[in-house]
Amino acid sequence: MDWTLAATGMLIAILVTVTGVGGGSLMTPTLMFGFGLPAATAVGTDLLYAVFTKSGALLSHARDRRVHWSAVGWMLAGSVPAVVLATALLALFHGAALQERFIRVAVGVALILSALSMVLRRRGDIAGPRPAARPGWLGFGGALIGTLVVLSSIGAGTLGTALLTRLYPGRPLREIVGTELAQAVPLAALAAGGHFLLGQVDWRVAFDLALGAVPGIWLGRRLVHRLPDKWLRYTLAVVLTGAATKLIA
Repeated sequence: MDWTLAATGMLIAILVTVTGVGGGSLMTPTLMFGFGLPAATAVGTDLLYAVFTKSGALLSHARDRRVHWSAVGWMLAGSVPAVVLATALLALFHGAALQERFIRVAVGVALILSALSMVLRRRGDIAGPRPAARPGWLGFGGALIGTLVVLSSIGAGTLGTALLTRLYPGRPLREIVGTELAQAVPLAALAAGGHFLLGQVDWRVAFDLALGAVPGIWLGRRLVHRLPDKWLRYTLAVVLTGAATKLIA
């Protein structure tokens, strides 16, 4: 076991729990800049790590009936074909320098979107009616998310939550989160499988990170009301924007 990786997994889990930022937004650039993993391997490894860490949270939300399964189905109807097509695109350029550059730019764009979501996040639940969202918008949003997840491992949490919040403004935030997790876990698993077939997953790194994330989630839940959530989010937004600039430049 690599204790540096475990400590990294714990720290990122704490930040994710306290601020609500998507884990991929922090983990993917950390693996690239902090541990020197190639962009494609960092993406594939983070996707596997996400499957480990999000599955437990999903079971909790599903048990408490906090998942809108109809919305999940429509989102997956768009995201699953998008994952297959995006993986095929990566396979077409497998081993080429163009693939590495393409993924780095995709990660940079996803980081900018994540930074914006931190600054413009939803504030509390919004009372009101619960309209039935159009399936077409869910499918289209799912397709965009699926493509971005394959290319960057970022977007399932950030964009999924944003999409569901806009389409279901009357639903409680905890239900939005549960629904996002229900589409994010199978999406991450499918995308991780594609990267695995391309030889772009480091199982040892993902496992060590996940081991550290378990106590990190526990600590984060106890620190959530003690740490300055607002300033942490703003600081992370600046850091992610800087990382995005370095990736895209």
